[in-house]
Amino acid sequence: MSDFGLNFEDLGLTPDEKGLEPEEKKDKLDSLSHQKAVKDLIRSLRLGKKGDKLAAAWQLSKVEGDAAVVNSLVKELHHLRDEDVLLEIISALGHLADESSIKALVSVLSSSGSTHLRRKAAWAISNMKKSDKALGALEATMLSDSSPEVRVEAAWGIGNLNNPKATGSLVDVLIADQSRPVRKMAVWALGEVGEKEVVEFIQRALEGDPDPEVRREAAWVLGKKKIKEAKTALSKALYLEHDKEVIRMIIWALGKMEDETIVKDFEVVFGEEHYGIEAQKEAAYVLGRLKIKTAAPLLLGKYKKANKTVKEVILWSLGKIADYDSISKLRGFYNREKDKELKDEITWVVNEIKAAN
Repeated sequence: MSDFGLNFEDLGLTPDEKGLEPEEKKDKLDSLSHQKAVKDLIRSLRLGKKGDKLAAAWQLSKVEGDAAVVNSLVKELHHLRDEDVLLEIISALGHLADESSIKALVSVLSSSGSTHLRRKAAWAISNMKKSDKALGALEATMLSDSSPEVRVEAAWGIGNLNNPKATGSLVDVLIADQSRPVRKMAVWALGEVGEKEVVEFIQRALEGDPDPEVRREAAWVLGKKKIKEAKTALSKALYLEHDKEVIRMIIWALGKMEDETIVKDFEVVFGEEHYGIEAQKEAAYVLGRLKIKTAAPLLLGKYKKANKTVKEVILWSLGKIADYDSISKLRGFYNREKDKELKDEITWVVNEIKAAN
């Protein structure tokens, strides 16, 4: 008996524990409670109404490391016909990312007539990053599924796996797939699975793909690489490209290289009219952002004949570059400039340069 008349033996505790539940017993009770909850969810998935099944599948997606949960989801995937519930089950399997479910998910990819289910299955498989089976399944889907939407999902999944073994199949897609979104996603995925070894394939897309959206994506991916091979590819493409949006992306990507030699590349942008005002603004902005001193003569030389909006960016860039030798020419611009806003801008730039030096 305790001082308060409590019998500790009735509680399953010893007197010296002063009524506090041992941690070991608490863990056991929590475990039993968890097991019961999981069994109830599995039962709801199997026998419940549609709403119960949807809720159970979602909750089971949070129960990691339990083979019984994966097995029950896979079993219902084979038996159920309601597409909404099947989507939730596939989503749960994707969140759990248990390799034992790949076979069932591949079955959905190969036999389901539903585009929605095949897309969701491709997404689910893409979460199994350590599995060669996952890569094989996604490659087969990307290369052969009849739906461009499913092929896009598979290409995204391959990029998500970050497996360089996928390079060959992604290149095949760039060469042969008739869908622009699929080729665009394949370019992105190539950037995810490799570094300098994939640059030549992305360069082919940048120079030769018939769709400007794909070429724009290729320029963006190369810009992320920040390696010598990518810079060479972008410099070459700048001379070949005629689509204005792609040109702007190439200029942006060259700026990501943070290489002073881009000044030479940008000379053509200011020198040939077909590049357009937006490309000139982008080039001037990049040079200013990088504060490349050797760019000052180029910008000063292009100021006089530039459009007003281009002049504004050139002046901003000169202020960022802050090359002291630019001041004399800027004063000359000020004396000849008739636009008050530009004169004020020139004054600001000169003050910025003086402050920086």
